[in-house]
Amino acid sequence: MPLAPEWQHPFVNVFKICDVDTMKEFEAKGDVTEHMDKIIGKKVFKIRGAIPAGNYLRVPRNKQQTLGLTGRILYVQLKVTPIKVFVIHIEAVTEDQNVHRVSVSNMYSPDAPKRKSSGVQLAFPHASHRWCVLAVDMCAALRGLTSSPFAFIKSIQMCSWLTVRTMFTSDYKFTLENLPSDMALSHALDSGVFEMAWLPKEAADAPTLDFMPPPKRISGRRRTTESAKTAPAAAKSASSAKGSTSAPTRGSARGTSATGATTSGRGGVRNGSAVPNDHANDQHSGYMSSDNEKGTPPPPSPVRTPLSPISAAEAIRRTTAANLAAMTAASTVVGAAAVPQRPGDPDVTAGFPRRTPAIANPSTAAGAQPNRPVIAAATLGVDATIQCPPLVPDPALSLVRMNSYSGEFVRCLVWIPGGDEVAFTAASVVVIMRISDVPPVAAGATALAAEAQRLQQEPGKQRYLLGHTAFVCALAASSNGELVASAQEGKEAVVRLWDVATCACLAILNAHASGLSCVDISPDVRAVAAVGLDAHARQTIALWNISEMRNPHRKIELVTRHATDYNIKVLRFSAYQEDHLLTAGRDSIRIYRLKAGQLRGTSLRLVPQNKRVTSHVGGVSAALGPNIFTDIAFEAGVGVYGVDAFKVYVSSASGAVFQVDYTTRNLDCIYQLHSAAINCLLVADGLAITGGDDRLLRAWPLDFKDYLLEAEHEGAVTGLALSPDALRVAIGTETGALGCLHIPDHSYITLLRSHSGAVNAVAVDPNRDHFCTVSTDGTLRIWHLLTYQQLYEFDAPGEAVTCVAYHPLPSNHELAAGFANGRVRVFDVSTTTLIQEQQQHRAPVAELAFTPAGDRLFSGGMDGALVMYDVQRLYAPTQYLSAGVRNIKVCVAVSPDGAYFASLIRDPYRGVTSLLVFHGKSLEPFMRIETDAEAYVKLAFSSDSKELWALASCRRLDRYELADGHVVQQIFEVSSLDVTTMAMDPLGRYVLTAGNDGILRMWAAMPISALQPCSLPPHQAFVGHPSAVLGAAFHRGHLITVGDADFICVWRVTADALHQQQLQQAARAAAALRLAALPLALQPPEDAQPAAMAALNDPHNVLSRAAPWTSLGPVADAGDHYLTTRAAALSGVPLPPGTILIPAPAALLAHPDGLTATTTGSQPAAVAFNATAAALASARISSPAAGGDSGPQLSPWPTQQLKSTYDGVGRPRPRSPAPGGAADGSSVLAVTALPQHTQTLSSSLSPRSVHPLESPRSLAVEQHRPGMSSPTRAMLPPPQLPQPPPKCSWLLGYTPTGCNNVSWRPETGLFAYVVQDMVVLEHLATRHQRYLRGHTQPLACLATSYDGTQLAAAPLAPELYNVDPSSVTSVLAVPCTTAPFADVVVWDIASGRERWRLRYHTQAVQALSFSPDGRWLLSLGREPERSVVVWDVFEGLLVAAGRTEKLPTAAEWLWGGDHPVFASVGAEGLLLWTLQDSFLEQRSVALSDQDRPVPCTALAVDPAGALLVAEAPASGRSPRSAAEPPPPTPIWHVEVAGAVAGGSVTMAQVARMPGDAAVTAMAAGIDSALVATAQGHVVRFRRSTLSGTWTEDTAVQLDGRVLSLSAEPQMADAVVATSTSTIWFVGMQDTSSVPIVCGQPAPVLALLPAPHDPHVMASTSLDGLLRVWHLGPEDAEPIIELRSSSACTAAAFVMRISDSSTTLRQDMEEEEEEATCASERALDPQLDPQPMLLGGYQDGSLRLFALAPAVELQWALARHPAPLVAVVPHPYKSLVLTASSDGSLAVTDLKSTRLISYVTTFTALGPSSPSANSPSGRRGAAVPAPSSARPGTGPLQAVAVSPGAGASVAAAAWQDRLVVFPSPWDDPSCLPISFYDCQPVALRGSSERIRPSPDVPALLAFVGTATKLITFSSPLIPGAVVVFDYRLGVVVRKVTIPQVIRSLALSPDGAALVLGSTDRTVFLVNLASGNFESLTGHTGPVVAVSFTAAGNQAVTAAGNVLMVWDAGEVLRKLVPSPDPPPRKTLFDF
Repeated sequence: MPLAPEWQHPFVNVFKICDVDTMKEFEAKGDVTEHMDKIIGKKVFKIRGAIPAGNYLRVPRNKQQTLGLTGRILYVQLKVTPIKVFVIHIEAVTEDQNVHRVSVSNMYSPDAPKRKSSGVQLAFPHASHRWCVLAVDMCAALRGLTSSPFAFIKSIQMCSWLTVRTMFTSDYKFTLENLPSDMALSHALDSGVFEMAWLPKEAADAPTLDFMPPPKRISGRRRTTESAKTAPAAAKSASSAKGSTSAPTRGSARGTSATGATTSGRGGVRNGSAVPNDHANDQHSGYMSSDNEKGTPPPPSPVRTPLSPISAAEAIRRTTAANLAAMTAASTVVGAAAVPQRPGDPDVTAGFPRRTPAIANPSTAAGAQPNRPVIAAATLGVDATIQCPPLVPDPALSLVRMNSYSGEFVRCLVWIPGGDEVAFTAASVVVIMRISDVPPVAAGATALAAEAQRLQQEPGKQRYLLGHTAFVCALAASSNGELVASAQEGKEAVVRLWDVATCACLAILNAHASGLSCVDISPDVRAVAAVGLDAHARQTIALWNISEMRNPHRKIELVTRHATDYNIKVLRFSAYQEDHLLTAGRDSIRIYRLKAGQLRGTSLRLVPQNKRVTSHVGGVSAALGPNIFTDIAFEAGVGVYGVDAFKVYVSSASGAVFQVDYTTRNLDCIYQLHSAAINCLLVADGLAITGGDDRLLRAWPLDFKDYLLEAEHEGAVTGLALSPDALRVAIGTETGALGCLHIPDHSYITLLRSHSGAVNAVAVDPNRDHFCTVSTDGTLRIWHLLTYQQLYEFDAPGEAVTCVAYHPLPSNHELAAGFANGRVRVFDVSTTTLIQEQQQHRAPVAELAFTPAGDRLFSGGMDGALVMYDVQRLYAPTQYLSAGVRNIKVCVAVSPDGAYFASLIRDPYRGVTSLLVFHGKSLEPFMRIETDAEAYVKLAFSSDSKELWALASCRRLDRYELADGHVVQQIFEVSSLDVTTMAMDPLGRYVLTAGNDGILRMWAAMPISALQPCSLPPHQAFVGHPSAVLGAAFHRGHLITVGDADFICVWRVTADALHQQQLQQAARAAAALRLAALPLALQPPEDAQPAAMAALNDPHNVLSRAAPWTSLGPVADAGDHYLTTRAAALSGVPLPPGTILIPAPAALLAHPDGLTATTTGSQPAAVAFNATAAALASARISSPAAGGDSGPQLSPWPTQQLKSTYDGVGRPRPRSPAPGGAADGSSVLAVTALPQHTQTLSSSLSPRSVHPLESPRSLAVEQHRPGMSSPTRAMLPPPQLPQPPPKCSWLLGYTPTGCNNVSWRPETGLFAYVVQDMVVLEHLATRHQRYLRGHTQPLACLATSYDGTQLAAAPLAPELYNVDPSSVTSVLAVPCTTAPFADVVVWDIASGRERWRLRYHTQAVQALSFSPDGRWLLSLGREPERSVVVWDVFEGLLVAAGRTEKLPTAAEWLWGGDHPVFASVGAEGLLLWTLQDSFLEQRSVALSDQDRPVPCTALAVDPAGALLVAEAPASGRSPRSAAEPPPPTPIWHVEVAGAVAGGSVTMAQVARMPGDAAVTAMAAGIDSALVATAQGHVVRFRRSTLSGTWTEDTAVQLDGRVLSLSAEPQMADAVVATSTSTIWFVGMQDTSSVPIVCGQPAPVLALLPAPHDPHVMASTSLDGLLRVWHLGPEDAEPIIELRSSSACTAAAFVMRISDSSTTLRQDMEEEEEEATCASERALDPQLDPQPMLLGGYQDGSLRLFALAPAVELQWALARHPAPLVAVVPHPYKSLVLTASSDGSLAVTDLKSTRLISYVTTFTALGPSSPSANSPSGRRGAAVPAPSSARPGTGPLQAVAVSPGAGASVAAAAWQDRLVVFPSPWDDPSCLPISFYDCQPVALRGSSERIRPSPDVPALLAFVGTATKLITFSSPLIPGAVVVFDYRLGVVVRKVTIPQVIRSLALSPDGAALVLGSTDRTVFLVNLASGNFESLTGHTGPVVAVSFTAAGNQAVTAAGNVLMVWDAGEVLRKLVPSPDPPPRKTLFDF
């Protein structure tokens, strides 16, 4: 499936989307290596080899996949060798779905392209050693081969011999001069050193882009919205227009006007000259690509088509020339004065649409004239008949914040000397921002104190330098802090000089034609220098004299303009000599001197004299070259007039810094400091700071021995600025983040963040001070309105977000977002989870709107569709309305009171667009208004819901009244370019419009009675956006606007600000009176700082009482007077100096006389205070923003820890009262810290916490620590496919994950149950098993159809994987590629094929149920979803969905058919559901006499459709006393057939269960029922046919809680599953219970075969039990289960001869004699051996159990102080060897229990003398160890004894050592015979060694009868088993598998090996040949493996599931074929 074309605009980096870093999607075969090219300095791939077919690099790896790249032109950056042959194969797909191959090679004939049946052969034109950009026009290449047009590229294969960097696809034609930054081969080298080749020829009809690429840009962060359109051609200048006056020049006085030609809404004619519209301009400019077959425009934007910055700026200059002139003269006036009204046009009516459109209300015929004319109609920019009054206040808006930083440009960040302000670029705006000082955090301060200190920093105040018409690419500040110089890119290359104090533009300098790259101001502030290109594209240095700049009688003089052939990337004035400059570029560092008006330069020698190169990091050494220099720095503290010798430091793109001696002009040394390019360099006070593309900021001493500090950021560091005191550094990154680092204490604050793409829309949270912005970069970001900090981030890589809307209710903190691919997603912001995802649109979603009640959501798309969603039913789509045509934007508006909602429709036959108004509640049509506009951009209702405002695409603003549908006002030409957005003031005062010209226009919403004909309403215009405005919204006294160029602007509404100032004045007066009424103890100190006192009443200070965080409403409660400041609310944070605690006003109002003696005399003050407080309260209540300024919610308890507020998954943790709370129980207010979260939608939804203090990912105070890992975005595991079903012989296990996960259909014999993520189908008679697997998470429930043909299963948790749908007819069966879902999979049981994959549930599924006719499937969602979904399994479609208030636990169908009915039970009681035509009808059925719903736990339906319902224990009833037992639990028999038909319910009580018995499952027959409880009871009840009463019949007790129950119709037999992992076959007639499936309740740890029976196996498990199993398959069940107080860790079988005359306790002489007899009888095969079992336990004890004739514990002994790891019995003697983890060994006599020996040779402390407390001190003697014996590292992990009668050799294994020694049966010395040490394997490409995992032990086993061979595996050598010959001391064989080995076992004959891996795979290995077979099927690490005693079967365990494999059959395939007999020769004959 090809990718969406809009996603691939304007180009796609093929290597990047295929993840070139991990090479997961690449297939590399043969000699393919990765290198760093020395010429371009970038990573490349070299493909070498003589045979091209055997040496290639292919993408994608899987041949079944496709790239889906729709770009017409393929750009390949390669370098070939002329004498070598290379081939490139491109597989292209045409629109007829045929695949054609296009091959490019230098071995083809260059005459003409060869077209064969298999494809096209194109000859490479010429081959050289230079880098080349090969451009292949796919449309032209396929022309002549096929008539079908090119569709997309499927795959690309590059064969030897060539070097390739990367590949791109695009619809645009690029040249070497205008390649975008990502496509450029090198940013430093001139394009002349490269080549470009077109095949088959250059595409003449391909479109081009109109903007120059910036010097540095990241992918996805483009300065323009993804659009192929350009701005309309600039209108003719005013001087050339007919009848117009001369245009003003730059720098003219304010108010100068100009009259020029302007364009009309439809491209009409003005002033007698034709002005083409935008579309015509695009065609005229050549921006429409056309193939020969048909003309096809370039791919459209997924959102809108705004203009590029240059074109938009051109349009702005054309329309607001007077404004720009005023801005140049008077600096930054952001308001109405900044944009004066446009001059008028004498022709008013020419080319305009009709002023009185046809309007029809419901009573007016279509097309009829309106009843009355338009009241007011006028055109902006045209002299109106009646002059409108000015809009007050003036200005109505003031810009307070810009959240944008152009981090793609390097060195565009400077610190203004002498202050705390930094200047940076934001597109075409220069922003000056104040940085508050960050005091160091006190030693030992808590994280909460650090956070409180961060919150004290006031949001940085900003000032703006406006005037540039293109992006600012260079910035410089003067040394005195008075001037800033800025240079803009593009063809209008100008340098502007700004006054920092007044933000005025002092001068505009122009000496270049284009390509400005750097600018600098001399240290003495006498000169400015800039580097750019002249008219001949030569780099030119221009130098101006600005010493007399402020003299009005002198002009700025251009001193010189010097053209140079040396490449220049950076320019700096010398800090050591005046009139000297330094430049650096590619292989060039030059020093220029200005003399006699000329620049004369000398180059520095770039080779150090002593060849000294110091390297600290990896990468290409700078000494190898070429060197692309990026920045220059001088030692700080040196004046202009220098001394003898100084140093200059120059950074390079290779990551090195060159140290140059300025005096001698020699290169001293090269320091390799970074592994990537260094973008910026600072040197000051003996410290050097570097930032580079490796995202690292490092601080170095000037000897560069090692860095002092390191900080990793989110993106490449492109800007650095040092404060004047050299204690702070401002850091800018390529991703648009700006922060400040305090060097002494390494603290960091984030100044601002920004999007990396065009911001498409904005939505405000009606209940909080939050707003959300969405962007083409695929992110949704939530910001705080007052602090401007980012709070949350949701990420959807590769998708463009187009619109957003907040849920209006405070309880639903939800957010809906629309995407360019037509999807609508709803998120829960507080938990950062995805609630729902719908895709009902075929084009981008244009608008979203909630109703005020929050019950409906509307979405309008660009496909002409309007969809309504039901919020209560989990956003299920319920209504669909088509606009009549598919290529129109559907606008949606909902009135504030919810009475109406409006949309539009277009009649394709009449060509009429109508506005439709519906009733909000009934959705009935209310009014249809026919208009003459072709389309509309935005609709909005007035604040009183009586008017409808509409912004038409023809740049007209219409106003309609809803009483009769008439238009009352029209404003034409509201924008000079296309309009994009409109916003309504919530208070009904203003209407805002904006468009592609970037100008905001605020219109007064005058009352209809005040409108006058032919007059414009009062209005103002504002500039600030550098390009198109795409969205706007009013919120709590602010206006938020977003747009192109990553811009977010926050404006303060002046009217609201004035009102707030009045409230502040009243608050200050109240505070002053309150201070006068305070007791003396609470008076502030006399030396309190005035600033601290003023902060108490500042609403913008977070410590203030008036701040939104601490506002307690109009009048505070008396109980809240304990705390009124935020600082005191934070536990453990001291109050700032001067801060005081003040009682709340209510305390004084309630107790006016309760003052101390010091204030009793001031009664007038108290009275005045009470009056002022009451006035303040009334002022707050009457505030227009009352009720909407509450801000973040206040927590009733103080917050103790910031990190404890949220747990690891982003859910709020419950808080508990703090110890320091109020003693009287009054609430103590505390503000919960605002955490930052992010969400990955494409492959991950897990939340991320981005703490503001952790913006740089890590700070290394000392040397770099390898263990420090930078936090990255938390993502879900990578997508993975479900495993195939296992091919084992049979499986043992059952997973009790939930209820209803076992099904038995006696009619068909179907028996199914859940084992982890599989469904096991088993035939009860033959025990034959089949497996169904389609999930990656454990299954929660399953259901089978009544006819036994279908099975449905659903998981316990959401899954993330890609599964191809099995049927293309299913709408919902699509691959999961964006978010995790809990899919319901429906299987065909006969074929085992997956029929449907039903996708709706986002969390988990509680229960499933098929209808009796098999047509409907019901699924219940778990918390927090609580959904009820009905599916049509015949068609695989979702039919209806509902939602319950509380979680439903079970549901059953009553009947199917066309109107099926089902019932559900849960906390809401019994609910009855009926499926109607398009929705679910829900009814509540009352049980007994309860008025409210009674919670129920279980439900069953009998064949007649009657219900059996069990109530929850003690639901609504309580005992009268504590001693009285709880009331019984009733079970009801309910007949609901009458209720469905509209009648009543018939109810009878079946039974009354004990009060503590919770019913968990039931089954119902005609006259009988089965009831199962949580206590394990299964009870059968019978109903009398005469009386109808129910009585208990029989009962069965099982071993645990009943989870599932299935019974035959007569209720005689049942299959019951319990929580102990057991499934029972229960006979109710004879009360029998037989286990038919037995699983392990806990994970298995070890397996050991029984030597006496090949079908018996013992196991140890995590719960400490020792079990003996019969493997089956007929009787697969545990035979014996041995429980002990301690966990069993090791076990072994021993055999004995039964002898009744012999006891186990005799004296020593009888014991020795009996041992001799026992050894003789053990050799007699005629005697019957009896098994016994030895168990070793965690407490170090050893236990012996007799298994026959009865299970009996023989004895238990304490043998070791540590857990036992091995129990090894002697082959024929009654001795056993035990080993513990501490390395001690013990030999015990089994009969006498006597300790024979206790060996401490291998303990960590070595041999020691026996003590009274040690086992050796009690029995036996400790044996000293030889000095050569040494244990391994860590605990002892394995011990084995050699086979054979003697068992003479033993071996012990640690993780790094294997020791072989004599068995201590007789000789306890344990002298080592041999040993083997293993070393950890080094990581590939690193010197670091592999660290062993603690979960992977060392493994050991002797090889069969060959006692000299041992197999050994260690975690230090992962994936390898060594065969060690201990006699020779060498490794004779090494078996390697591709995974880490977790378990190991040898076959009895020693010929085969079974291995279990940590990656869920079992390997069977032929030890002789090393061949192995991998067996998959487990869901976790295989922790235990074993062969049976016969050796023909292998048993493996992973988790609590055992699998039995046919090892004999597998091993027979692994036996190598014998060698053929040698051929006989003549000599043999």
